[in-house]
Amino acid sequence: MRKRRYWLVVAILFFAADIRAQQNEKILIAAASDMKFALDSVIKVFNLSHKGAVGVTYSASGKLFEQISNGAPFDLFFSADISFPENLREKGFALSEVHTYGVGRVVIWSKKIDPSKEGIKTLLQPGIKKIAIANPQHAPYGRRAEEALKYYGVYDQVKERLVLGEN
Repeated sequence: MRKRRYWLVVAILFFAADIRAQQNEKILIAAASDMKFALDSVIKVFNLSHKGAVGVTYSASGKLFEQISNGAPFDLFFSADISFPENLREKGFALSEVHTYGVGRVVIWSKKIDPSKEGIKTLLQPGIKKIAIANPQHAPYGRRAEEALKYYGVYDQVKERLVLGEN
């Protein structure tokens, strides 16, 4: 799946570059923070034959959605939640159809504790002082993480330990 996602992003980028190259303009990309490592790699390869042709802004999908809704001049938008680009399309802010480039997963990860033993109940251990999730106000992964905590019935017990990341 990752290889397919990588090549889809490469294809989209090259297509957009050909259009912009004809006009001698830079491609401006708005991308969800989770795309940083993959997209930086793609841009590095892309820039081998198209010097300085790409500018990218990474942020929470919701924040990027707001910027684009208010006229930010991005050419491409890679969102962590398909509802944002679909909404932009409905409002006339997109010239093309919306395409899914990948499917994400919410996971529990720790350097010190193996969550595979107790699953989400791991978060209830008294030794866990902080639980980082993306800010549900702007980030789809934050909303999904909060939904998972509520679904599994642990949200009320851990909400005071949540640390919200902006991207």
